[in-house]
Amino acid sequence: MESKPSSASTPSARVLPLDKLPGWISKSLDVPPLRTGIVVTSSGKSTTYPSGKHIILSPIDRLRGKGVGLQIGYVSTEPVTARLTASYLLSGDEILVDAAITYDARITDLQRYFCELVIPMGEIPAGQINFSNEEAASSIRQLVRRYTADDLIHGLPTHLLAAEIQRALSATLQNLGMEVDRILLITFWRSDDKVKATEKIMELEQDLQNIELQKKMAEVESQIQLDDFIHQLDPEFSQSAGVRPVMHERTVSGNDTANSAENLKKWLVDQTTHSSGSHWRLSNLFSNDNKNSLLPSRRPPQNWWVGRTIWILFLVCSGAGITLLTTNRFSGEPRKDLLYGFLTGLWLFLLPFILGEIKKLVEKWEKVNEAVWNLPSATHLQELIGDDKNRADRLVRKQCLSEMERSRSILEDMVSRLYNAGSTDSAIRLRELRHKFESTQERLKQPDFGNPAYLSDNHLSSAAWGRTLDYDENLLSFAGAITEQVFTAQQNLSSSKEIPTLNSIEQHLDEFLYRFSGRSQVLKNL
Repeated sequence: MESKPSSASTPSARVLPLDKLPGWISKSLDVPPLRTGIVVTSSGKSTTYPSGKHIILSPIDRLRGKGVGLQIGYVSTEPVTARLTASYLLSGDEILVDAAITYDARITDLQRYFCELVIPMGEIPAGQINFSNEEAASSIRQLVRRYTADDLIHGLPTHLLAAEIQRALSATLQNLGMEVDRILLITFWRSDDKVKATEKIMELEQDLQNIELQKKMAEVESQIQLDDFIHQLDPEFSQSAGVRPVMHERTVSGNDTANSAENLKKWLVDQTTHSSGSHWRLSNLFSNDNKNSLLPSRRPPQNWWVGRTIWILFLVCSGAGITLLTTNRFSGEPRKDLLYGFLTGLWLFLLPFILGEIKKLVEKWEKVNEAVWNLPSATHLQELIGDDKNRADRLVRKQCLSEMERSRSILEDMVSRLYNAGSTDSAIRLRELRHKFESTQERLKQPDFGNPAYLSDNHLSSAAWGRTLDYDENLLSFAGAITEQVFTAQQNLSSSKEIPTLNSIEQHLDEFLYRFSGRSQVLKNL
């Protein structure tokens, strides 16, 4: 007997195409345990179903077209463990830091959660998932600007920082039909120490495999003790990367400590396995390019119903014509049973064909009205082939060039201001930096400079492909951070402050150029 999948292996949420549901004409929804089924109509009304099997479309309703535009699936109403990652955030003392935050989120609006998050993703796997996006990253970026890097890494009390993050994420999650239940793990580290941090993270992950250490961690009873425990594992690492499991007063117990340890171990494993994160910058580039493209958007085919409708009418008319001719011709015959037997056999032969064609017509009707037709040529990053790979490279180059041009333009304005103010030496220094940005632009325009690995290898594994996407996503983030540094320098000039970040900007520009040139080498260390 085949066993049903456990709730742990069942996706947390999933969209189910109507044509994949059980049933020939009527359709039923089988909702797994610990999940809630949901059906959203094209008019925006929703119906929910508990665990079990439910008829969601009767044969009559299906043939009447009530399946057109339906969005069907299921979601878990239990808290979702989510992860937010953000790179190259500019702190209040103008130091770039990376952030990784793990938290539990409750679903407060089932329909909005399903429509805004589940439908675009198609499926949300069970376990920890990455909810990084532009809005969430922007919220964390604003928070980071209010504190120094040292405050974020180890200076601020953990509970205070957790409360700040929870408030920062509230508006973003509310738009997705969710709210933060509690922050589980907070990590900040200096972006310039990324390589060193990665090495230390691997060491820390190995340390936590020690059973004696796990026992000691289980004896921790307060947040202060937990912070001290993490610090003692590697005091040097704690100064450059703050790894903070968060305990909560309402559940301060051995179990809560065990959960904190488990969350920490999950995060460490995630960092050391190079798991693919969220590529929202790349997705946005494709989305904007699709909107601005002169190529026609995906549209349902015109007059898709004509051919099959004519065929159905032909079958019906043929049956009706044969019935009429036969009845008129043999109506005077004494053996009516032969006539009725012939007509019964005729319609038993024709009706399955007619019903089958009507079913296909309804299915086509449902297909052409799916939500995907209303989207402007949605592109799935995990499925890029052929010209789409060339377009991905072109879009990354174009965005990086745009960031370099913005920085160059800001520097040009600053040079002009300093010359007018009589600060010739500072103006010359900024002009040299501006020339460096112009030189970087020229390098990025060279098609043979920084060719990504996916252009030369057509048989990348999913892990390799995810790694190349991670690398380009990181490049886009780094380019944006350099622009933000330059903009901050302009603000400091406007407020008559010193500009201490020029050397840092130049170093980061050199590092960016080095990283861009290394796009072809990404997979050598995989």
